[in-house]
Amino acid sequence: VDPGAVRVVQRAHLKYEGTDTALAVTLAGREAMLRDFEAAYRKQFSFLMPGRPLIVEMVSVEAIAAAGFRAVRLGPRILRTETVAPAALAAMNALWGDWR
Repeated sequence: VDPGAVRVVQRAHLKYEGTDTALAVTLAGREAMLRDFEAAYRKQFSFLMPGRPLIVEMVSVEAIAAAGFRAVRLGPRILRTETVAPAALAAMNALWGDWR
């Protein structure tokens, strides 16, 4: 993969102290992460817990790049693939049958 095509995403996984569910927000300054966490928490659970401490359960870094996959679709299934990594081809075969 061309190094210039790699995008790096950094996230903090936050949760209220005493709860089980951590929500991922973009790793940023404290106020921005708090704002994003509260918006995501309100969207998922419909309420907030003001005054309850926040826990950073995990910090993650992900490198993302396209691998040059190209497929030809004929009818409802993809019949022919080109430039597919062997592991990706094995995963597709496991899900949808033999792609060769």
